[in-house]
Amino acid sequence: MKASRFKPAYYHTSTASIGRRGERVAAQYLRRRHYRILKRNYRCQVGEADLIALGTDRTTIVLVEVKTRLYARGERRPEANIDRAKQRKLRQVAEASRAALGLLDRPLRIDVIAVELRRWPARSTVRHIENAVSWTGVPRTASRARGPRSKR
Repeated sequence: MKASRFKPAYYHTSTASIGRRGERVAAQYLRRRHYRILKRNYRCQVGEADLIALGTDRTTIVLVEVKTRLYARGERRPEANIDRAKQRKLRQVAEASRAALGLLDRPLRIDVIAVELRRWPARSTVRHIENAVSWTGVPRTASRARGPRSKR
């Protein structure tokens, strides 16, 4: 593959392959820190979880969202793409996956792992953000019901 004038050859790759590579890096990262990977690319009715792991305490279920980018100085960090809509979707996936896997009695945490892939031999940057999405274990609509907003 020939490099363009502006970007090196490793930038010309599909987003799916970049995502798969980031998920592999994230899974390795978690295993090195004594997490146990239970499921990869788990799909349910409401969406997908990149990784579902058992925490280091061996009781907490950790739903992990992996965000991957090719490293480029000055660009947004991968974790900046977790907006409110994505957080809401992650909560829904967490609730559905807990029920489907029969893990309702276990505590749950939603983490984000941001991976910035670099060209070999440089090492990729991995940032693990624990409890990145607040989780109460109940649907958010029930815990944060609001009335109409007043105009000021």
